[in-house]
Amino acid sequence: MHHAHTDAQSLSAYEAHLTADQRRAIEETAADLTGLHVAHVNTTAGGGGVAEMLHGVVPIANDLGVDTDWLVMEAPDEFFDVTKAIHNGLQGGDREFTTEMRELYRSVTRRNADALDGAYDVLVLHDPQTLGMIPTITERFPETALVWRCHIDLTDATPAYLDFAQSYVEPVDTAVFTLPAYGEAISGVEKVIIHPAIDPLTEKNRPLDELSGEAAEAAALENYPFDPSRPLLVQISRFDPWKDPQGVIETYRTVTASVPDAQLALVGAMPEDDPEGIEVFRELEAIAEDDGDVHLLTNLPDAGINAVQRHADVVLQKSLREGFALTVSEALWKGTPVVGANVGGIPLQIDDGENGFLIDPRNIEQTADRVTRLLEDDQLRRRLGERGRETVREAFLTPRLVGDFLTLLADVTPTN
Repeated sequence: MHHAHTDAQSLSAYEAHLTADQRRAIEETAADLTGLHVAHVNTTAGGGGVAEMLHGVVPIANDLGVDTDWLVMEAPDEFFDVTKAIHNGLQGGDREFTTEMRELYRSVTRRNADALDGAYDVLVLHDPQTLGMIPTITERFPETALVWRCHIDLTDATPAYLDFAQSYVEPVDTAVFTLPAYGEAISGVEKVIIHPAIDPLTEKNRPLDELSGEAAEAAALENYPFDPSRPLLVQISRFDPWKDPQGVIETYRTVTASVPDAQLALVGAMPEDDPEGIEVFRELEAIAEDDGDVHLLTNLPDAGINAVQRHADVVLQKSLREGFALTVSEALWKGTPVVGANVGGIPLQIDDGENGFLIDPRNIEQTADRVTRLLEDDQLRRRLGERGRETVREAFLTPRLVGDFLTLLADVTPTN
């Protein structure tokens, strides 16, 4: 494993996004954790929501005096083929879970656990990729408190994959889920609910006029192939079948019957731990090749994503399954209305008709209707956008997440 780099950050930098009570509670909790040594473990330092959150949580914890590392697993590409199958299986995918897949998973996770150096008071293991480390960690460091943070929806997990996950969790002190329903299928472990959050100070989320240098250049609309004078529909997510990008294209084509000058941008990252992305991207290229108003954009810098979300008339998140969807909070924070699927963690963020619209992701006509209403009604877009920003300000920003994690650490280390 290797240490992920994070830029220094302080809680005081978030002064504009903190209430006095929040700040006091965070600082008091951190003061009781002085001397604690903590590590978060995941599989990538960039390209996904977990990494984005850790880039804020880890340095702020250190600034508050809670000694916190971030460790990234070392693994071959074949391991990520297996863990993507596990991820999909835990969300209801039906790929066979072979003996060879299980053995590869065990060998890689055991090797990473063997490489763990230094005794930590608390280890926070993120998502199924890290579960296989638990037997070795509990043997080597029996006094270490273990937390499993599961970011995905387990409500329709395929039994073979759910049993595989369950087989590892018994030694865990606490399992953290985004929604209570996500953890119902897991037994024998204490459960805590923590909602994800976005960082308002990053290049992805801060006002464009605060960007400079390369970030400001990346945010310039002339860098992008769509026409800024025409209506723009955007979905930002991994190129992943669960995000239903083909259904997004179908929705866009239905919308153009009423709004013929509409455009679509599908913006996706290619994370290191998601080998399926390139296959989905190529399928979308084939579907969209004859339509010059469908734009597939990959691996944009954060400032570019910021600019696209702010310029979009409507952001769509038409996922078939979804753990949380940070992209929904990102768009709402920028005052851009969102049409989101009524699945997973999206309804935590969208109050239908109040700060956005919730839709059945398999209902193309309903989805297109909501998008069209927003494209044709400037006042409605503005009203929902303003309310969406307030929703995120109240519930889904980094300081709240830091406070939740510090409370979690206090709970799993009662002797501190």
